[in-house]
Formats: sequence, C-alpha cells, structure tokens
Amino acid sequence: MAINALKHLQNKHLIHSAAAGDMKGVVLAIKLKAQINARDKDGWTAAMHAFANYHADVVKYLKEHGGKMSMEDEMNAQIAAHLGKSVRVVGHSAHAHKRLARV
Repeated sequence: MAINALKHLQNKHLIHSAAAGDMKGVVLAIKLKAQINARDKDGWTAAMHAFANYHADVVKYLKEHGGKMSMEDEMNAQIAAHLGKSVRVVGHSAHAHKRLARV
C-alpha cells in the first residue's frame, strides 16, 4: 500500500510541476520514477497541463522522455485541442504559440 501512495504522490508532483512550468520539479519527478503519462482526477496528463499553460520547455522535455503527445483526456480532447481551447478563452500571445508549434 505504501508503494502505491508514494507513486501517487510522485505522479501528482509531476502533474503540478508541469502545470506550473516548474522544470526542476518535472525533472525531479521523472528521476524519482513518476509515471510520465499518469492522469489527474480530470484525465489530464502532465503534458496536457504544460501545453495548456504554454510551458513549451516542459512539453518538449516530457516528449523527449516518453510523454505521449496524442493522448486524449476523459472528454476525448487531444493535447493539441487543449491549446486551441485555451487560446480562445485566454488569448495568449503569438510568441507563446510559435514556441509551442516548434515542440
């Protein structure tokens, strides 16, 4: 049981770090064997959170370490769709879009 709780905390740390753009936290979580494609309670992966929050460096790192970029959340929306939804709602800068397009 303790192993499952530890794995859950590692995965949670990865997802929160990715959402915040905390590269050091992401690297640490991966080194501690967090599951790179783990999902949160809403079905989002670390890559989905990083992508939706325009953290291109985190998305690239996750991709380079085995993060799947074609996964779908519980609503069957792929990572790329999250960017589109975020753009319509939040309206982030063109610079952020170009950085993510290169990932």
